Amino acid sequence: MSHNRTSASPSPPPRPPVSVTPGPRAQALQKIFNSALKATLKTVSNDNFLSCFPTPASAVPAALSGLHRDFVDRLNEVCKSEFESLLQERGVIRNLNELDALVEVAERRRKKAGEGATIPIPPHMLPPSSILTAHVAPFVQDQTKALGQALSDVQERNEVLTTEVTSQRDEIEALIAGLESKTTKVDDVVNEWKASDVHGISDELGSLIGAS
Repeated sequence: MSHNRTSASPSPPPRPPVSVTPGPRAQALQKIFNSALKATLKTVSNDNFLSCFPTPASAVPAALSGLHRDFVDRLNEVCKSEFESLLQERGVIRNLNELDALVEVAERRRKKAGEGATIPIPPHMLPPSSILTAHVAPFVQDQTKALGQALSDVQERNEVLTTEVTSQRDEIEALIAGLESKTTKVDDVVNEWKASDVHGISDELGSLIGAS
């Protein structure tokens, strides 16, 4: 026997893979970092470095200048290496690329909706009551579902108890009806016995009176 089944709504298509190639925001971040690092290393000039070591600077200035170049180059390499490690460890490039994709999708939707479309309120501009409701709603829904299940269980147990009580009441009424029937029969027997006993006594008295 065949059954007609309503086809489930199709699931949304999977999101396209996110590129690991730095996008606009990732490139901007790297550019800001390189500019900040360059400005920081620029403050460690040769003159400032030599001023920290006056005695060697007066004795072997060329050697100390070479040490300064090596120090700056090494510091530049370490900072860039640590920065790259942080980018990979935290998935910064991928996350920024996802943000670029979301912004692009939002911009396409805004253009598609037209100029007169209602722009949703940004989350940071929502009133406290709306934010509170958004956070509390899942908890309230879960609790409502749990309470509804508990109420359903109680109602089911009450129905079982009601059935048991009704059955026991029917049994008690049947027992009472049986006892009443037996009592009636006993009363009838007693009445019959009394009636027959009275007639016997009356006959005896009649015979005694006739003899006298």
